[in-house]
Amino acid sequence: METQREGLYRKFLSIQCLDTGFWEEGSCVPVLCKPPPPVFEGMYNCTNGFQLDSQCVLSCSSQSKRAPILCTKDGLWTDEFKLCEDLQGECSPPQELNSVEYKCEQGYGIGAVCIPSCLIPLCDPVTLPENVTVDSMDHRLQPVRIQNIVCTGKLEWHPDPKAIHCIDSCEGAFDEALRAFNEASKNST
Repeated sequence: METQREGLYRKFLSIQCLDTGFWEEGSCVPVLCKPPPPVFEGMYNCTNGFQLDSQCVLSCSSQSKRAPILCTKDGLWTDEFKLCEDLQGECSPPQELNSVEYKCEQGYGIGAVCIPSCLIPLCDPVTLPENVTVDSMDHRLQPVRIQNIVCTGKLEWHPDPKAIHCIDSCEGAFDEALRAFNEASKNST
């Protein structure tokens, strides 16, 4: 059962007995709409992020006025985000920086997707948290693994290839540790 009040849902679906012997209380969850697809990155302004009643307006050329798109109480936008009709061109090929290369089978036009991969084996392409370098990176900080980059309507790659770095893969680190453990086990017998 859910009730709604001022942009929040109060959930009563599952209440558990806590270790303290008290019942867990229901919680309020803000109503959020999904962010627009990455191709729109940098092209919209919203009054209150993606929360209830936020209004987002797409920026097109000066002649083209777009009506605001509203986030509803159902967590849905009142309209679909659509690319401006006068958009044309393509992004420059993404630079291979920080040991990351890109496969761009769709080309470089607006909406094209490129797949990053690391030139260094057993590494993952990630964006690092603020004020963290590749050398100071700790996997507990949970960096965001980048699956792809998209050419936006502003003819810029999102996320920016300059912000993508290669760090040791968790799987690779685990495999190496397991190999070292197995090797040490063999040597001790």
